[in-house]
Amino acid sequence: MSDPIFTRKKKSSFWVVVPLILLPVYLFFFPYLLGRESVVRPVWAMDLRRPPPTAGTSGEGAFPFRAGERFGYATPDGRLVYSEVVRYRVTLSERGFINYGSRPDHVVLMDPTGSFQEGLRIFGYPILASSGEALYSVDTDLGGIKRLGFDGEVLWQAEFSSPMTAVDVRAQRSLVGLLDGRALLFDADGGLRSEIDPPGSRIPVILAAALAPTDGFALVSGIDPQTLVLVRGEDLQTVRSLPLSSDFRREVLLRFGPSGRFLYLEQEDALEVMEPLRERTARLELPGRLTSFAAGPRFAVAASSRGDTASLVVFRPMASAVARAAPARQVAWSMVSGTSLFVGLEDRLFRADVMEE
Repeated sequence: MSDPIFTRKKKSSFWVVVPLILLPVYLFFFPYLLGRESVVRPVWAMDLRRPPPTAGTSGEGAFPFRAGERFGYATPDGRLVYSEVVRYRVTLSERGFINYGSRPDHVVLMDPTGSFQEGLRIFGYPILASSGEALYSVDTDLGGIKRLGFDGEVLWQAEFSSPMTAVDVRAQRSLVGLLDGRALLFDADGGLRSEIDPPGSRIPVILAAALAPTDGFALVSGIDPQTLVLVRGEDLQTVRSLPLSSDFRREVLLRFGPSGRFLYLEQEDALEVMEPLRERTARLELPGRLTSFAAGPRFAVAASSRGDTASLVVFRPMASAVARAAPARQVAWSMVSGTSLFVGLEDRLFRADVMEE
């Protein structure tokens, strides 16, 4: 989990109001019937402005979170492990984090409790894979990427004649999109597995890059027109190229769900939900620009904002909404784990569970 580097349906008439009285931000969900009744029940809320925990706190079972300008680690049962303010950007993983300044050179890898792990000399923006098993560095001029060992050794590097515009990294693969419209897939040793240059747009550029959980990846390519490119299989051949109605001039959200069955794509005031193998598509309308998104095996959550108005919706892929909310503050981060939803709102973190009754 890293800060952005590249800058930056069917409804029932039966509504039940469920107040989340645990939250001082006055957040309300409105669940409604979906065959069975699905409801979102509050579990706990945490004020991140309270003093940090005392030394010796265990980080076992903790997950990383963002909440406005704060980040840290907490456990599913509501125990705060660590909390700190972001310096310039932060890259988070299950293993630990790097909180770095605007001109990173010497950075420090900390564990979830805020204890020192490694000091690294890095001339670039660090990116931790979500598992924490791999560390990358993007050059400050966006002209290259490095895979690093946790002792700071450069394991491999690649330099480009065009600036990077999108990236997705894992322990075994890394996907890079460039301003000139090319996308390159590297293996764990830096070998180039695939290079594609999607044609057909007046302005070539890669605006989003997403690795599938298994072999394959997806891209948002070009301006005028904009295209979704799907690549999969051991031979990594392009299987689909779909025209989009969007006209973005910035990096956009593109993400596979945990199993790779569903693909989620940001659109203008909407989220497109795709099931590529079955060639099915659903559209979730949002009252503003997408600000946060997270997907689990059973449901997903999308947050949006317009002006001072924020919105959050919990939904099932290819189905319909479970609940909607109008938080008093913009949703900065979200995560789905099992049947639990975790949301960060500026200096607050909360958990709610999606239940069927």
